[in-house]
Amino acid sequence: MSVLAKKLEQLQTKSWSFLACPTYVLHRAVHFRPLGFSGRNLATLLNSKDAVRPLFNYINATGRFRAVFGDLAAPNLAEEDVDYD
Repeated sequence: MSVLAKKLEQLQTKSWSFLACPTYVLHRAVHFRPLGFSGRNLATLLNSKDAVRPLFNYINATGRFRAVFGDLAAPNLAEEDVDYD
């Protein structure tokens, strides 16, 4: 696989979109700040109950999935019986 092909593949990963894409550096700073250092960890972003709302806010702010899903409303975790931890 060429270097360019590897780079293009990397651009499509969740990790790249949530943690490394330079286009969204300011969005990450704003939306993941409440999570502290753990907000720079993909496992935390995808599995922590505390990260759900900041993650959904980040996704909506970037518009990354809007064409497919529209605006994503964060689930109301107080009413749902879901264990994310």
